[in-house]
Amino acid sequence: TYVAKLVRNSRTGAMERKAFVTNTLAALSYDSWKMFDREVLQVVRERLRAVADVRAAGLTMNLPNGMAHTLLQYQTQGDITGATVSMNPARRSETDRPETDIAQLPLPLVHKDFDLDSRELMASQLGNMPLDTNGARLAARKVAEELENMLIGTVVPFKHAGNYVYGYRTLPTRYTKTDMPTPDGTNGPTVIAAILALRQGLLDDNHTGPFVFYVNRQWSQFLDTDFSSLKGNITLRQRI
Repeated sequence: TYVAKLVRNSRTGAMERKAFVTNTLAALSYDSWKMFDREVLQVVRERLRAVADVRAAGLTMNLPNGMAHTLLQYQTQGDITGATVSMNPARRSETDRPETDIAQLPLPLVHKDFDLDSRELMASQLGNMPLDTNGARLAARKVAEELENMLIGTVVPFKHAGNYVYGYRTLPTRYTKTDMPTPDGTNGPTVIAAILALRQGLLDDNHTGPFVFYVNRQWSQFLDTDFSSLKGNITLRQRI
């Protein structure tokens, strides 16, 4: 909150209006806000698996005053032709320049509202009854799940001003492999061969990794079985 106040300019002696930053008036006490923050952070840490991987890899951008921006504009660039091999240093090679274009990425907000009625707040301020943080916990969980869904691509891409926020499964230029086998506890070598072929396809597309391999829960019982009866007690998960 900004509060305007008249103060005297020490250099000119004139009275000038100056804005001071103050804490916003709130219905909750300082400790109550801390309790809500703990609940929200706990849920976020539990739920954001794929998003946490992106953050851990450093693939984030801190945008100053992000609330004031609805689009992130960036430049794309193509390649140029190869170099010339000759015996004459005076020979001119083919002149070329990369083609560039402007692209935009929407910057949406992911949010879920919850509220407390005045009686709950009054009872909490008297110290007779702790605040029910279940609403904050559920709201944070819904936000975390939506972020996960947007990143993985299990929801329709968000669209704004003709631009989309794509996920792993919705990016038009993604690499796909449609013949991946499903583990059944007996086909470990087949699954490994398919994963290696998938990785090779990414390498051929100049995606050099490191790679993260996500699977659904139905795979768990087969990932933790023996990879092969001929290769000791190592599991398929460990082999991957």
